[in-house]
Amino acid sequence: MAKRIHILATGGTIAGTADTRGGYAAGQVSVEALLDSLPSRPQDMVVSFEQLANVGSQSITNDIWYQLANRINKISNENLADGIVVTHGTDTMEETAYFLNLVTPGQIPVVLTGAMKPADAFSPDGPENLLSALYLAANTAAANLGVLVVMNSAIHSARYIQKTGSNQDNAFQSIPFGPVGTQRGHTTIFFANGLSSLHTAHTAFTNAIQTGKLNLHDKFSLPTVNILYVHAGMQDEMLEHWMAMPHQGIVVAGVGSGNISRALESLLAAQVAKGIVVVRSTRLAFGHVARNVEVDDDQQGFVAAQSLNPAKARILLQLALALQLPSPQIQALYNTH
Repeated sequence: MAKRIHILATGGTIAGTADTRGGYAAGQVSVEALLDSLPSRPQDMVVSFEQLANVGSQSITNDIWYQLANRINKISNENLADGIVVTHGTDTMEETAYFLNLVTPGQIPVVLTGAMKPADAFSPDGPENLLSALYLAANTAAANLGVLVVMNSAIHSARYIQKTGSNQDNAFQSIPFGPVGTQRGHTTIFFANGLSSLHTAHTAFTNAIQTGKLNLHDKFSLPTVNILYVHAGMQDEMLEHWMAMPHQGIVVAGVGSGNISRALESLLAAQVAKGIVVVRSTRLAFGHVARNVEVDDDQQGFVAAQSLNPAKARILLQLALALQLPSPQIQALYNTH
């Protein structure tokens, strides 16, 4: 029986068009046109589609996240498709993938893909990536690995993928474990059959959605969490001004293993005393932040992000705050999600 694959399109470079100056505009081409650009459509699947948005991924909003999550959950829960493909810009693809990894049930494969070259480039990578995503979404073995991303024939876990380049086709890496598989035409090869970190149906958030404790409706708003990028020579006046901004949580992109100056540590501890949750992450691509190494997290009340990069650490904190979880339970989420 033919597999039913549904595409949720959001735009991005895969739907972009180039200009005469060598630049391009993202989100210009419809998903129907992207399908027409494929050298051949798979004969063993029925492909449907809808255009949820058509923007560059730098313009992805919380509302688009909610639309994606709600559509994926509806399609999965009501058995409307056997697999889902999301076309997306590459700049924030890892963030959308991780968000969906936490709030969708994982009953069917969910695969994100995009492109590093616009649709009308001399040799666009979008058609091959889209074809790979369709074949991967049609593979039932892809349902037990959480939300996946396929780019340049490599299959990545949403939990570990990071964009590490701005122009090359192989701009994505999964840190620190590497890709979970490869997609060559219709052939899928998995290197792993499970992940150590929780995903999809096993997360605290999919359970909260199923019980009604978390509802990503139109008027829902994720708590405000800002990311503070740490660098040498940060001025106290600037830091005090930054701390005065309204936020419910702070993610610190620290140096090294999430390290911060003594002055910044004191300012952040004062935020914790006000009820603000502070999470220490690192600006390093291959970084890991453990508790109580150079910073006394127990004394200051900080949360350690473990291997999550700042952007993903922010998403996890937003969802944890939406459930009104206390700091010890939030730390447990970073240890497992």
